[in-house]
Amino acid sequence: MKKSPSQLTKLKVNYFVAPIGIDEEKPRFSWQMSDPRQGAKQEAYRLQVETAGKINWDSGWVESRKSAQVSYEGSPLRPLTPYLWRVKARDMNGQETAWSESSFETGFMFKKWKASWIQGTNPGITLQPATYFRNEFKIPAGIKIRRARLYATALGTYTASINGKPVSDAILAPGWTDFRARVQYQTYDIGKLLQAGDNAVGIVLGDGWYCGAISYWCTHSSKEKPHFGLPPAIRAELFIESEDGSSMVIASDPTWRCSQGGPIRSSDLYHGETYDANLEMQGWDHPGFNASGWNLTQFTSRTQEIVWTSAPPIKRFATVKAVSVSSPKEGVQIVDFGQNMAGRERFTVKAPAGTKIVIRHGEMLSSDGSLYTKNLGAAKATTTYISNGRKSTYSPSFTSYGFRYIEVIGWPGVIKAGDFVAEPISSDMERTGFFECSNALINRLYENVIWGQRSNYVDVPTDCPQRSERQGWTGDAQAFVNAGSYNFHAGGFFNKWLTDLESSRNAYGEYPVIAPSFERWSSGVSGWADAALICPWHMYLKYGDAALLERHYPAMRKWILFQRDNSNGLIRKSAEYADWLNMDAPTSEELISTAFFAYGTQLMARIASIIGKGKDAEEFKQLLGEIKEAYAARFISPKGQLLEKTQTAALLTLKFDLAPDEKSRKKIIEGLAEDIRKRKTHLSTGFLGTPYLAPLLVDCGKPELAFALLEQTSFPSWLYPVTQGATTIWERWNSWTHKDGFGPEGMNSFNHYAYGAVADFLYEYVGGIRPLEDGGSFSNFILSPVFGGALAHASIEYRSEYGAILSSWKKSGKNVTWEIAVPPNSTALLRMPAFVAEYKSEGLKTDQAELCVPAGKYNFKIKLK
Repeated sequence: MKKSPSQLTKLKVNYFVAPIGIDEEKPRFSWQMSDPRQGAKQEAYRLQVETAGKINWDSGWVESRKSAQVSYEGSPLRPLTPYLWRVKARDMNGQETAWSESSFETGFMFKKWKASWIQGTNPGITLQPATYFRNEFKIPAGIKIRRARLYATALGTYTASINGKPVSDAILAPGWTDFRARVQYQTYDIGKLLQAGDNAVGIVLGDGWYCGAISYWCTHSSKEKPHFGLPPAIRAELFIESEDGSSMVIASDPTWRCSQGGPIRSSDLYHGETYDANLEMQGWDHPGFNASGWNLTQFTSRTQEIVWTSAPPIKRFATVKAVSVSSPKEGVQIVDFGQNMAGRERFTVKAPAGTKIVIRHGEMLSSDGSLYTKNLGAAKATTTYISNGRKSTYSPSFTSYGFRYIEVIGWPGVIKAGDFVAEPISSDMERTGFFECSNALINRLYENVIWGQRSNYVDVPTDCPQRSERQGWTGDAQAFVNAGSYNFHAGGFFNKWLTDLESSRNAYGEYPVIAPSFERWSSGVSGWADAALICPWHMYLKYGDAALLERHYPAMRKWILFQRDNSNGLIRKSAEYADWLNMDAPTSEELISTAFFAYGTQLMARIASIIGKGKDAEEFKQLLGEIKEAYAARFISPKGQLLEKTQTAALLTLKFDLAPDEKSRKKIIEGLAEDIRKRKTHLSTGFLGTPYLAPLLVDCGKPELAFALLEQTSFPSWLYPVTQGATTIWERWNSWTHKDGFGPEGMNSFNHYAYGAVADFLYEYVGGIRPLEDGGSFSNFILSPVFGGALAHASIEYRSEYGAILSSWKKSGKNVTWEIAVPPNSTALLRMPAFVAEYKSEGLKTDQAELCVPAGKYNFKIKLK
């Protein structure tokens, strides 16, 4: 048979390329079809998994276009075992592709660790010196290593090395989880770091999220003792397998040595790091080091479940050079990196031994040019470096700052721009969204969204990277999840975080306002707790992740039923944070709570249907109808007018389809438009209303108003911060204004992401790229751009699970040229907006408002009305 010209590429398992150390009984496979032919698609696939030459699963030919979230259905997988997998497809002409191969390797799964938890001499209070652990072992001469792994975890944050070389470029491992319940372990390939004869493993342990100052944020713990109250600890196991099948294990136990006498004198996520280069221990993680003065470690019993790392690791993703250096007063120098970020600085210095260099971090400058730090709360955000007299390069290990500027005191001489660089950090997610248009301010707004997300998607979706908070606020996460999962591939990120969210519930099934949660407080807050439904829903739309829906379904169902049983005639009042940070336009708790109760019930009806729970779906549909009736009776007048006149009240009613009829819906739309016009084309929405504002205006027939708000540059607006030099999204509309200067000091981040939810309008409306619910993962999707406002052109790309979707248009008067790309094995439904008079493309019949388009590249000529 003639081979298909198609190739299967980008093979992944559970969102990772060739992962090692996964603990999934039924891993999920995905691939993409690469084929330039128009109409290219997969009609069937065949998938095989094998280990040691033995087939564990052969799917046989499966008649399906599906190439994402294909679950393993073979014999049970064994722990700590490498597997090869391959996939081939049959194309639309019945021709078979060649096999494409990749691999994955299981982790411990159900197997017990041989390693023990061990701890050093840290008494379990904050701001202690880092603990250095070491152990030596021998590899007999002549042994040919087939496979070598380090499995490691910590209660704290750690770095690991073999024979003086780091095992990974990941940082702040093992990440942040609900440490009451679980901690992640990491798997490292260390084969190339080992040597015949003597070897050494070294681990440095800091406080991190487990027992740093962040661990007593808003808890009832004392300020001296972190919430968990136990010293940090490590667990590590080296597994070395030789070509002859023999193996050896080196496991952490009380024979390992430890010391707190190294150069990291303290490290804390809030307060920074103190490093004394005079205490560097040359060769401490090499074999042969004299550790006679080190202490023996102690065995410690810990009860946390150890789980594999299902999210991407945290890494440095760029190097940012300084753009200027200033000196507001003698002895003080300010370095400006030109970009707000989360990360650390790196510098090279030669100064007399004992010289103390103190570096403070901030996002803004005061009017006198000094560093502005009033918005940091209790966070000291300070690096202290003590020189040993030699030329050295240094960057902190166990902290992170939110900053654009650093204030440097004690530097020997005048700082040159090349002396410092900044190293921004983020969870290592693949970039999947791209946007560019004719408006430079909107382009900068979009870049600010990207930087804000990178700064706050650091293993947990946090609210800020700089002050003494940095928590995983659930309301912020759900408001931004749609935009965030266009910008970056967030499947693994949210798979991990949603587990922490679920484990942080209280006994009634109410979800918290932050996750991971150190203590269960402020649970069941409407618009915040609903992240538990909204975020998984978007993971399904983007990636087809029905397994995620099924895994969390019982907890989600319990949350909806709790609301039903704890309501007043289905009217809820549990919106403690209301429409957070709105502009003097408060919406009642009752309206917000009841609206989100309805929306959650609506989502549950869809989710139940998707995972095959038809009876539940019908019950949720019935409940939704009853909630709608209660909502209309309470919040909508007999004449169909909304009784609360805020923009957010209108948006929630419209978005969640709570108007009793079309006549009432039209009145609510006009009321919304009138309020915006009364405010001279300005918004008044907070965190809950803002994501729906521009999209709903288009959906409700007001595209000109949506684009007027997008292009608005005066306060309050999305572009006002851009005109003031912002390089990230601000937390508040009034974080800084000409009239009042800086906003409230206690809560005023200049690096947030919630209002960056406007990016989903850029993808879904300016670009017109939107998912269809049918199967999720953009195997079928909508293309329906709005050629609005003063934009002359726009180009939008989204790299879906099936490939890159492109929507690029140019407008001149009433004429538009539109270029699109539909990935192989997917289909686009073109929906022309009402203001399009006609559209044409060679080879396509375009006499209808909707057109189904197969894979390929197309050019359209469009005439507007």
